[in-house]
Amino acid sequence: MTTEMCCHNCRFFSPGEGGCPSYETETELGEYDETKEGQCRRHPPGHGKTIPQKNGELMTYFGDWPKVMACFWCGEFQQRTESESMPALCR
Repeated sequence: MTTEMCCHNCRFFSPGEGGCPSYETETELGEYDETKEGQCRRHPPGHGKTIPQKNGELMTYFGDWPKVMACFWCGEFQQRTESESMPALCR
């Protein structure tokens, strides 16, 4: 396991376009690929955009976890261990 600071190696990275269930993380994670998409599950999802509609009402889109690429990294990086597939909140 490499120690490079990137989302792919972070314990909060959930691989796949829409993230993945914790029991599929190791399969989905695979080898490092900088173009692999995933979600950052460090914090709970936030609200989506609020957009005024033609009838004057406001529509707020559902929240989601931030979309990230495997090559990204942030100041809250925490190394994924070999025995840890996902953060506790996803198990």
